[in-house]
Amino acid sequence: MHPFSRNAGTASVENRPNRYGRTRGRLSLTATSLALICAGLVGTAPGSGAVGIPLVARLGVPGAGYWVVGPDGNVGAFGAARVYDAVGGAAAGYGSAIVASARTPSGRGYWLVAANGAMFSYGDATAHGDMRRVALNSAIVGMAATPTGRGYIRLGADGGIFTFGDARFYGSTGGIRLNARVLDLAVTRSGHGYWFVAADGGVFSFGDARFHGSTGGIHLAAPVMSMAGSGDGRGYWLVASDGGIFAFDVPYEGSLPSTRTGPRGSYPTTIRMRAGSTNDGYYLLGAGGSVSAFGSAPSLGSGARAAVDLMVAPRAPAAVTSGSPLTELRHIRDELNHYITNTVPTSGRIRLIQLRAVSDELNRYIARVGSAPRDTNLAQLRAIRDQLNGYLQAQPG
Repeated sequence: MHPFSRNAGTASVENRPNRYGRTRGRLSLTATSLALICAGLVGTAPGSGAVGIPLVARLGVPGAGYWVVGPDGNVGAFGAARVYDAVGGAAAGYGSAIVASARTPSGRGYWLVAANGAMFSYGDATAHGDMRRVALNSAIVGMAATPTGRGYIRLGADGGIFTFGDARFYGSTGGIRLNARVLDLAVTRSGHGYWFVAADGGVFSFGDARFHGSTGGIHLAAPVMSMAGSGDGRGYWLVASDGGIFAFDVPYEGSLPSTRTGPRGSYPTTIRMRAGSTNDGYYLLGAGGSVSAFGSAPSLGSGARAAVDLMVAPRAPAAVTSGSPLTELRHIRDELNHYITNTVPTSGRIRLIQLRAVSDELNRYIARVGSAPRDTNLAQLRAIRDQLNGYLQAQPG
């Protein structure tokens, strides 16, 4: 697996090694034929007099994927996640390492925060406040975005809470002497509350966050490092540094100790836990960049360098709100072109899993605008869709 890329323009490619779909003597899709498909995806909008925009080699549709964040601000993208930009070592210029991150609701942007409160925003993430010039009582250790994406919360190691944008303050432990250092937090589904967890497994609930239990009174084999709230907001998981999982009103889908046969010291030190939108899967992030998937969470690869946080991409594309189907179609076209320019020239083949995802999007798009073809020629689109589907159906697997 490649390490995190420092080049925003090629990060999605470098973190996705070229393993092509099976093609045992079957139909092969060449760069030329795929380019023709892409060229047909966007043309002149009827009655607009405008021509299609140039092809841009960018991957953009959020889906099954995740980002791994390094302490130097490098971001590694896996699956359908896209690198919008990365600090790439610039964090050192602010005298502090990156310690936490959060993605926007669309999955088309994210924030990175340093221990001293410095904030970095990329993609469609909007900066709502920075704390690099504020004297903190304790280092920042975590952050979470509000469900709207118009605000975020930062967590200090002493349990201090700092809110920005539409995030609201519901309480903290900043003025309380704690038994152990605070390490991570999760926001409720409504955004009107939050939990955070300390190294002894103590869980602190504020706002509409319900307390479901903790390990604060239990002797632990390893300290708790992180937590994740369930998709429905009715429970949460805690994870210890040895990868042990504690589930409270949520399903237990496995842990690192349950999958390893070696001595305890051979386990990667787990530093973060993140769950998707469903309640039946989660990821564990190791200090060295390894990502372990459990339950329904798909395993999409691991990093090969130090890591501090993990962000899970939304499982479905965010809705296009501009009112223009042509904008969404260009987005689909750009994803196809990404694989043409970065994958096909090497081998003449294309990864079927990504092509199928693009085909599914095209099918959904045509179904959605079929009754009101305002900005596109549906007959041409259907022909392109059928050509792509015909190729995919001819492939093994």
